[in-house]
Amino acid sequence: MSRFGRDYLQVGMYTDILFPDFGVHFIAVNDGVDSARGENEFTAIRNIFNEMYARDTSKEIRATWRSKGKSGEHLCTNPPYGYLKDQGDKKKWIVDPEAAAVVQKIFSLYVDGLGPTQIAKWLRAHKIKNPTAYLIKRGLPAANKPTLTNGLTKLFAAR
Repeated sequence: MSRFGRDYLQVGMYTDILFPDFGVHFIAVNDGVDSARGENEFTAIRNIFNEMYARDTSKEIRATWRSKGKSGEHLCTNPPYGYLKDQGDKKKWIVDPEAAAVVQKIFSLYVDGLGPTQIAKWLRAHKIKNPTAYLIKRGLPAANKPTLTNGLTKLFAAR
């Protein structure tokens, strides 16, 4: 039931009104719910607890992220484009000179008044790889998979 929905009112609307109207046989094995056996009086209470648990967990996760951010810890595994993990200390990021130059150029183009489309055209005209292609070319982990738009399809099709 906790996976079916987080809002106990909406879950109740589905299980008590919508599903019976459409003849849906609803079963939640772990919670012992089977619409064919009739109503389970604890289902509504269980749904309320599921919603409260989900909200509490969400608050705890946000508090953890906020605490990490305030203490200066990185909030992602892979450093953003323009940085590399320090080989000596994996929690430390160092500037990647080649990628940083691209980031600085993008910033200067923006300050000069170019918009995102114009900047993208400039980058394409100067054959500057996007972050995914750049990371894969350098043998570094990339969060995204290669696509037609980043020009790596031929590289992976040949394998």
